[in-house]
Amino acid sequence: MNTFGYFLVLIAPCIIFVMNVLWFSKILKGLKKTMAKRHAE
Repeated sequence: MNTFGYFLVLIAPCIIFVMNVLWFSKILKGLKKTMAKRHAE
């Protein structure tokens, strides 16, 4: 296994995990905003 392949195997899951967390937090924030709007009306 060359260094680049090893690097990809180690780093790719971390990057995917971080992106998923950011995406998930964005959705949660959006949901909170819509819930707050509905609650205010």
